[in-house]
Amino acid sequence: MNFTELDLTKIPDLNWTPLLVLRTMYLDLAAKPRMTYLQAFSELSKRKEDRRNRLALVNEDGATAQNLLDEIRECDEQRAILDKKLDVTMREDGQHGAWVGVGSRGLDMQHEIIPQRHWAHLRFEFEDSAACSGEVRFSGIRFLVAAEIPEDHEIRKLIEAAQDRPLLDPQAHVSGSEGNPADNADSNDRGRPSAKYEILREFFFRVMRGEIEKSQADQGRVLHAWLKREHPNKPNSDPKTIAGQLKDEFKAAQKWLGQKTPKNY
Repeated sequence: MNFTELDLTKIPDLNWTPLLVLRTMYLDLAAKPRMTYLQAFSELSKRKEDRRNRLALVNEDGATAQNLLDEIRECDEQRAILDKKLDVTMREDGQHGAWVGVGSRGLDMQHEIIPQRHWAHLRFEFEDSAACSGEVRFSGIRFLVAAEIPEDHEIRKLIEAAQDRPLLDPQAHVSGSEGNPADNADSNDRGRPSAKYEILREFFFRVMRGEIEKSQADQGRVLHAWLKREHPNKPNSDPKTIAGQLKDEFKAAQKWLGQKTPKNY
């Protein structure tokens, strides 16, 4: 059977999983000590709903109302941290081959296998069941859990062959300049690669462990040293630049962990 002429998602004997279903498979993982993502999301939703109900019963100009609004905002910020952490975990599994993703670059194009390494740069769009990076967008994405693919299935050959494909593939009829935007996706300078993904991933891991620094500047210095030690071949920004990249995430993490933002940063 020549699979290259078929819609990959219609190949028999394979269990294709939609993006949102794949995400639910991760909800039983531990988001923080003794609490899964599902439990953490549920707790935040209940807390936010409770604060909204209480807000409806108080004077909106009073101090109590402001406190409730602050708590609602904190729930949203904590949810954002958990969403990003879950996103990082999913994409990291994709890079290591725990699952295989396929997607279509256009309405008239068949699904193609997305190389593992590109999940470091692609971003999920859960509502649209898509993943994108710069000019590249894969729609209708589906996934195979690697452990569920039969050992003798011919799609394994396609998966292996796809790993060297660039994100902007000239044969895929995608408009744009040649080159791999995934190498530059997290850089303000389109000509230079960045280690922003590794930095953010490590920061989220530290947040989940409750191990963040007292100030944003200190966090930048610590992550700068960590990247230099653990990823010596990656481009390393100066500590101030790294701290700036973490601005929103650091403030949200501090609130989540009950710390106060230093006034003089």
